[in-house]
Amino acid sequence: MADEDGSEEEEAERRMSPDGIGCRFPGSPAHSTVAFTVEGAGPGPGGANSPARLPTGSVATYSCERGFELLGPSRRVCSEDGRWTPDGIPFCVVNFSVAAYKRGRGGDEDRANGKALSGTAGGP
Repeated sequence: MADEDGSEEEEAERRMSPDGIGCRFPGSPAHSTVAFTVEGAGPGPGGANSPARLPTGSVATYSCERGFELLGPSRRVCSEDGRWTPDGIPFCVVNFSVAAYKRGRGGDEDRANGKALSGTAGGP
């Protein structure tokens, strides 16, 4: 599917490497690390040092910093059509049970496994 500003061919060119094989960097959510494994090449670099293009078959493995929990797929694969599958990058959310435990508060509120995208929780 093409966006409003370009054709389907332009969209495909943005996704593909110059030789027509591979995927662009898949994205890295806040508070995460992305590690790459390239088929037959072993682990690749992650984060800011990651390559601009990755060959078909590359695997992106996501993990979150301590105190955060990954929501979404932990692994994505570069497919032959230049897309990462499954669609959509995961994201890291605050795990309140870990954060409260580290503050040493104790009580029922520490036992709840609450999560929030912004790092804050609203009440009713």
